[in-house]
Amino acid sequence: MSGLRFAAPNGATLHHAIRQGRGRPVVFANSLGTDMRIWQAVVGGLDPETPLLMWDKRGHGLSEEGPVGMKGHAADLAGLMDLHGLSDALICGVSVGGMIAQQLAMDRPDLVAGLLLSNTGHRIGTDATWNSRIETVEREGIAAIAGPILERWLSPGYRRANPAAMVGWHAMLTRTPAAGYAAVCRAIRDADLTDAARGI
Repeated sequence: MSGLRFAAPNGATLHHAIRQGRGRPVVFANSLGTDMRIWQAVVGGLDPETPLLMWDKRGHGLSEEGPVGMKGHAADLAGLMDLHGLSDALICGVSVGGMIAQQLAMDRPDLVAGLLLSNTGHRIGTDATWNSRIETVEREGIAAIAGPILERWLSPGYRRANPAAMVGWHAMLTRTPAAGYAAVCRAIRDADLTDAARGI
């Protein structure tokens, strides 16, 4: 993979990693409160000739903040794919990354050959649950909700066996800017991809 790369295809500077190669591209869309490093072990198991794209969505990792809805996040991804000449790709998305993948399939089907979706849905949560989380994060910071989130992410056995890794996961989550985290929460809250899911 290439080193640090930045581009602003849709108005905000996005940190991303690109590997050109042969065959069908694979694009990775990560979850709320994480950055593209979560895919490193997966990428390591793929054919080294496979074209790959990973990116930090707005307000996460090294990408610029900026409030956009799910269509905006999908447009960010489409802009990066267009920039690097990627199309007919397999989009792998977890959590909000899965919602971005569904939105991309609806808005830019030319870019999508297939979806691999995990721990996601066409609608996630309720207005009340997201509003509560947004209020807590904006008032107290992400650390206030980190414990329950990590318990949902990682099994009890993993947490017991990997205390050093747990420190790292906690750092990734809590170092996400609160404003960027809250903005993505709003995008999830406001997204209803039921029609998109019917068309996939």
